[in-house]
Amino acid sequence: MLKFFLSFLQELQSSLNDSAGEVNEPSLPIAPLASLNWSTRKSLFSKSWRAERPRLVNTMAAQQSVSAHICQQCGSNPAALRCRDCLPRPFFCDKCDVMMHTRYVLHNRETMTAGFFQPLPPTTYVLNKTLCHD
Repeated sequence: MLKFFLSFLQELQSSLNDSAGEVNEPSLPIAPLASLNWSTRKSLFSKSWRAERPRLVNTMAAQQSVSAHICQQCGSNPAALRCRDCLPRPFFCDKCDVMMHTRYVLHNRETMTAGFFQPLPPTTYVLNKTLCHD
């Protein structure tokens, strides 16, 4: 029954093409729709994710960099560190850090050293991109 139906569709398509003055081309098998075939859907998803992954990773890394931000407390100086506990504004310049974290000494502060975040103990602060101990 299915074979009869497929041959009928091919004949109908060829007659429509003939009546429009088009040249008949051999019919190609119809690919399954992605929504109906799990393996096709999975491979398409993996392919699109693979293409998008480098851009997403670079964007996330750029957002976490201290050097790309200004102080979110004063809004004018470049950021020297970030504080994980001072949300939603985690980036501070050296002056605002001292002003804020003399009250909140147990906050989780980090600064960039050689391209990596280094946790700062409560007795350490940043002054002109240099770590100072108090």
